[in-house]
Formats: sequence, structure tokens, C-alpha cells
Amino acid sequence: MDATMVKVKYVTRIGYMENLSSTDFTENASSPAAFSQRLSKSTDYLFDEPIEDVERWNSGDFDDYAAGDEDTSVHPEVAALEDGRFIKDAHATIFTVNPSTVLQSGTESTTYIAPEGEVLAFSDYRVKVPDDSKSGSVREEWSLEEATLESVDLQADGQTVDSNTSHRSTLEYSGLSGDPTLAVEAKISAQLRQEERTCDEYNQSTDSCESSWETEINHPSEQLTVTDSLETTVNQVDTADGNQTAFEADDNRTGAVVHPGTVWSGIDIDDNIQVRGNWRFYSAGADGWHTMVSRTESGATRENSTVRPAQLYAVPMQAEPDVAGGSTDTVEPPLEIEAAWGSEHEGPSLGAR
Repeated sequence: MDATMVKVKYVTRIGYMENLSSTDFTENASSPAAFSQRLSKSTDYLFDEPIEDVERWNSGDFDDYAAGDEDTSVHPEVAALEDGRFIKDAHATIFTVNPSTVLQSGTESTTYIAPEGEVLAFSDYRVKVPDDSKSGSVREEWSLEEATLESVDLQADGQTVDSNTSHRSTLEYSGLSGDPTLAVEAKISAQLRQEERTCDEYNQSTDSCESSWETEINHPSEQLTVTDSLETTVNQVDTADGNQTAFEADDNRTGAVVHPGTVWSGIDIDDNIQVRGNWRFYSAGADGWHTMVSRTESGATRENSTVRPAQLYAVPMQAEPDVAGGSTDTVEPPLEIEAAWGSEHEGPSLGAR
């Protein structure tokens, strides 16, 4: 086998879990394929390859988000809210990173990303305008002059790599390596108008000014910065290499030693044959996104959210790597894995549902 024909596979796919009742599940399926489909929709189902539809799902849900107006901040429950003097319930919240896979081993998890990709994020806020004061010797009238989402920046280890000014931001990155911290930083500003009227000869009993009112116009302003971040590891697929090798005991055998150089799911031999690794994949919804909250000065309202990101996960299995493909038995010479080695990973513990 020519080593130049070996390439590391880097793909993505998704399956979704449905809440089927026992009656729904036990009804006679029309075919084995229908039974398998019903089973996969009602249980945790592991896939041999990364799941391709995660990004498509996330793109559709991402477009469903609608920010509030100047009096309303809209956010998922998972959002970390910050308050200033005037700017309230401000947040920048990472929705997802495309592409990304969370590898689970024991109690640890690592978010792997590609060297090039995009971060989808939401930002919102509301502005609290102080109440007017219409009695006494000092009276105030307040109004909002301007409120702006000045910028939404994507930073990789503190360096800005992309920026826009949208409440629903798609921020791109490229050329990453190592273990960068991805952070989304939103800068919000507000400017108000304060008209202050002062009376030096105020008659409290009649609530009137016995001289003239002195008027002063102020324009107080505020800027608030909110952030959200994610620790990641870049999966450098282009570090893979391979070398052709011979077998001293058998001149008729040839092979290749492949060093993927990173976590891998499969190695394509040709269009039909693949060396399959021992990672298996599933998708799940992210915590904290089932409810969308709208906050105003008078309180908060909650509703079921249509903005729910999916995440691709990978878990290690006890199975050894193997050769998969419909034509492996007819290939001459036959293909088989002579040896495999690498680090050991403990499977994650599954909590009760």
C-alpha cells in the first residue's frame, strides 16, 4: 500500500434524540431500517464517524435569535449578566464554535477546534433611564439620547482576529495552533440627557419656586464591556505522516506506518476502505439554552427557546482500530492492521437521566 494514498479523515455528522413514549416505540416497525431509526431517536446512539449535520442545525437555530430593544435584554439562561449605572443585563454569549468536537475522557473534557473556523455569538443589553423628579427644589428630567453596541470582537489569546457590530455575530478565525482561549468581547455604550432645574427660593408648602429656576443640561454617558470565553485545543490534522514499510519475514507483504499526529477518527485508504479508530461520536444539546429570557425594568419573562445549540462529542471505546469497507475481503493483497499503539483514555461516566 503506497503511503501517499493515506489521508486523515476530518468530518462532522449529527443525530437527535426524541422523547418517544413506550407506545410509540413498541408499535410494529415497517422494516428493520425503520426499527433502527426509531431506536436511534429514542436512545443515546453512538456513530462511527463524526456527525455531519451539527453545523447545519446550529446555523438554523442561530438565525432564530432576536435581540431586544433599548428597554429589553434577551438572553439564554446560561448567559452571565452584568450591570453598570445605566446599562443593565448586558451579556456576550458564545453560541457555538464551528467546527468543534468535545472529547470526553474520564471526568475531563477537551474542546477541539479546527485551525480555521467561526465563532457564533449573541450580545444584548437594556438601558435603565432614571426616573424623573418633579417636586422639590431640585427637579430632573431624564431621557435616552443614544445606545449602541459599539463592537463585538473575537480574540484568540488576547489578540483580536475579527470584529463586527451585530447582536448576532459570526466571527471568523484562521491560522490557530496550540491551546488558544477564544473570547468574545462586546463593548456597549449609552448616553443620556439630564435636565436639572434648581430653585434657590423654594416654597415647600406650595411646592413652587418664588424666584427663577436655574436650568443645567448634562449628558452623562457610560461604556460597559462584557465577555464570554472558551478554552480550546487546535486539532492539527496536517501533522499526519506515513512511511512505507516492508516485512523481513515475508517479501510478499508490504504496508505503511501511519502517525496521525493528533486525535483521529478514521484514515481513508481509498473511496471505499477506511481504517476506523476507536472514538465514537454523539451529539447533544448544550445546557442552559432550553429557556430564553426577556428582561425589562419591571421583571423577566421566560419562554421555551428555539435557539438551542448542538455539540458534537467523542468518547473512547474499548474496540481496537479496524479496517472497514465493503470491499476489504476482495482486496489483493488483503488489508489488515498489524499493530496499533497510543495513549489510553478512560471512558466518561454517564449520569442518571
